[in-house]
Amino acid sequence: MLRERVLVGLLLGLAAGSSSGATIVDDFESYSVAAFPSPTWLDVRTLIPSPNTPNPSGRIINTLGPNGTLNKAFRTQRSVGTSQGIYAALTPSRFVSISADVRFDFWDNSTNGNGGGWPMALGFFKATPGADPNFAPQVMVVADSTNKTWAVYAQTGESFSTAQFFGISLTAPVLNMWYRLSLDLDTLTGQVTARVRLSTSAAFIANASFTIPNWEPAQAQYNVGAALDGEYGTNATLGGQATVDNITLVPAPSSGIALLSLAGLARRRRRIRTTNSAPATDCDL
Repeated sequence: MLRERVLVGLLLGLAAGSSSGATIVDDFESYSVAAFPSPTWLDVRTLIPSPNTPNPSGRIINTLGPNGTLNKAFRTQRSVGTSQGIYAALTPSRFVSISADVRFDFWDNSTNGNGGGWPMALGFFKATPGADPNFAPQVMVVADSTNKTWAVYAQTGESFSTAQFFGISLTAPVLNMWYRLSLDLDTLTGQVTARVRLSTSAAFIANASFTIPNWEPAQAQYNVGAALDGEYGTNATLGGQATVDNITLVPAPSSGIALLSLAGLARRRRRIRTTNSAPATDCDL
């Protein structure tokens, strides 16, 4: 029954249709505090056949945002286990991009030293119904919670043996600071651009552009765009936690599975602020 629910949910999300080329822009202001931000977003835990994290895996909070004022944002639960976060189903497209303001609230307490855990990452997956997308073809921009470095993580094939880390900055990410993360990808060539900066600054902490080795375009038919955590392979007993605001996802879901009416989308859009931001202390109300 669980596998059937995962299959039905993913198939509904990945319904056929041509990509609209529009952009999802969400500042989370339209949702109720303590609720999950549906219907715009789906819960990452529903992609996983046997999730062991809280349901829902995150919720809307009131917090000091990137602009230094009290606003709403999405925050994951602090839990060790399968992935938590938000995703939208996409029609595969050659050019995809995702960006958001991200605050790391807690690192996990892993001591195994091999990295591979992160409280939040942005990127794309080739998801298959009934299979955990964390072991599927993907490209993500991450802050490694063990080594405290910024990296692009890519798995270019179905096998986990194709997984690769590419360091993009040695400047350590810190807690309780808003960062602007972005990832742009040409799925035909494997050309990726990953950028990180403070939400308060135009100066880049990381600004890397390169072609991912051993690229397989057939494996880059990404049908999911997501903001999610990852703690697989760690020995953590306390999970990481992160908060996301002002997320932009291109392309939008196909016209056959539009997540919002035009009127609803218009109400939810605002200009994404990238200046006059400030470090934030959470005030969950």
